[in-house]
Amino acid sequence: MRCRCRDIGKVSRDIQTLGEMESRVSTISGRDTTQSVGFSRISGNSSGLASPVNINSLSVQTDRLNNALNNSQTSISGSISSELSTLRKELTRLEARDKEYHEAQEED
Repeated sequence: MRCRCRDIGKVSRDIQTLGEMESRVSTISGRDTTQSVGFSRISGNSSGLASPVNINSLSVQTDRLNNALNNSQTSISGSISSELSTLRKELTRLEARDKEYHEAQEED
């Protein structure tokens, strides 16, 4: 058995970094929702300026792009959450081993 303090620090930093990434992905998702609403408004407001064919095409393209972005963000978010869960379990395991090591060192 050995001291795991250094490993605990590394895993803690990884957890912090992934937490920040998770927050950023969430922020981006909110922005995309706002953009989607904006695109819908533009599409509705421009009906007098464009032909129905153009409006339908714009709506279809916008929907495809939004779906692709949403799917990617969901996948990324899921991967981050999964990795965070794994790292938190690893941190708990490392902390327990480190505690055992330091207690054994104090006994010697």
